[in-house]
Parts: sequence; structure tokens; C-alpha cells
Amino acid sequence: MHLRLATLNDLIDIKAMYEEVIIHMQGQGLNFWDEYYPCPLFLNDIKNQNLYLLVDKNEIIAAFVLSSKHEGVDKVEWENINSKAFYLDRFAVSVKRLREGIGALAVDHAKRLAKVKGANYLRLFVVDNNTPAIKFYKKINFKRVNGIYEDTYEEGLFLRQFGYEIKV
Repeated sequence: MHLRLATLNDLIDIKAMYEEVIIHMQGQGLNFWDEYYPCPLFLNDIKNQNLYLLVDKNEIIAAFVLSSKHEGVDKVEWENINSKAFYLDRFAVSVKRLREGIGALAVDHAKRLAKVKGANYLRLFVVDNNTPAIKFYKKINFKRVNGIYEDTYEEGLFLRQFGYEIKV
């Protein structure tokens, strides 16, 4: 297994993996990923060189965006707002590889990358009703911070998100 930046040549395989993840999530009643998010953002993520892939035998088994900023950063109470942080976003593990420790391994890679880039924290936001993700982040020692980030998409449509962080 190895971690690498995504390239334009990966786009079809990335979207295919995420489409399977979306179907799996929707089967669990988690309907906040769809044809509008996250797949349409991957082209810009690749161009910005912040989409990372965990690959095993030429198969994408996990992916995430690592960014130095996030829209919700000022909406919650981070432990130390002035410390440099990177934000984990659009994190997914292939449904073919669930329950194998791939998620924890991918997050470990993200933590190391954040540290190499000079960060003191790895932070993320998770939708309030995404119970599997919340349990996962707690299990790997992320701490929830106070506050809620409400991301509004249309009138009457918004997502409530909790902030989580871990020192790197």
C-alpha cells in the first residue's frame, strides 16, 4: 500500500469508488453525499494537488482531501485557533475494504502529511447524523470541539456539522 497524490488519469477510478461509497451510505440512510457532492469537486482537488489516494495493487482503497483552509473554521471553538492546522475533507474508504483498518491507516497518513507541512492539528467536520463516521473519529482519538457549523445549500436545506481535531 502506498499514498500518493491523485492525477487526472485517476479521475474515473476515483469517481467509481466514491459512487460505490455513496450507494453504501444511502443504504444506511445517510443521504448527504450524492451526484452534486463530492464527485464534481475532484477535478479542482486534483488541480490544486490536495487529493490523496491510498492505493493497494493499483486499486484505490481510500481517498481524502488535505487542505489548509475550510469554510467552517470560524464556526466552532478549536483548542488553539492560532495553531496551524490542515483539514481532512471528502474522506472515503472503498466499500470493498471496509473493516480492514484502512480508514485508520489513511488518517495516519493524513496526520503525517499535516505534520510534515508544519501543522499542529488535523481537523475535520462531520455531519451530525453520520453516526458511523463520528464513532470512527472518536475511536481513533479525535476530540469533538464546541460549536456547530451549519452549511447552507439552498433555502431550507442545510447540514449541521461538528468539528473534530487531533494533535499531530
